[in-house]
Amino acid sequence: MSTGSPHLLGSNLFHPSANPAAPSTRSLTPSTGRVSGVSFYFHNLFATFPTLEHLGLTSGGAPVALLHALTPPSSSPSAGDSGPCHALRNLSCFFKSAPEDAKAVFQTLIECLRARARHGMRPLRQVAMHGQVIPSDGDAEEGEGVRLDAGPYLAEARGLVEGEVELTTQVKY
Repeated sequence: MSTGSPHLLGSNLFHPSANPAAPSTRSLTPSTGRVSGVSFYFHNLFATFPTLEHLGLTSGGAPVALLHALTPPSSSPSAGDSGPCHALRNLSCFFKSAPEDAKAVFQTLIECLRARARHGMRPLRQVAMHGQVIPSDGDAEEGEGVRLDAGPYLAEARGLVEGEVELTTQVKY
């Protein structure tokens, strides 16, 4: 299933109370425009598909809202089968962002993985986050100064994921 915009994700179609016989799916790959500030929509989506195991996202913006929605609240009980998308095993995301937003994505990913581990949720088997970093007009000329080292995030993510982890960025001028 693929959706075209965050607006559709927030529609009643994806709200559990509006759809009591929620579809059972194990794999979902929505595609959105900018996704900042739409965690409410992702919460509804994940509540609708509680047995989701494979999630892929193609986004025109930094997917911080998606990662926040996958993070169990600190106030929730530590029970591995009660967090958001508790059955999730594979997460992949392709996004476009400014350099500082890409850094926030990787930081939020680590926070999400830590929180899921603290709550006793199964570790993910595979995580792939691929960012296309687009410098703003005031940034350095092509090939100069715009770098984002995913290495520190990669090392920590590997300790929180059972299998393969890919965190990459590509600068696009």
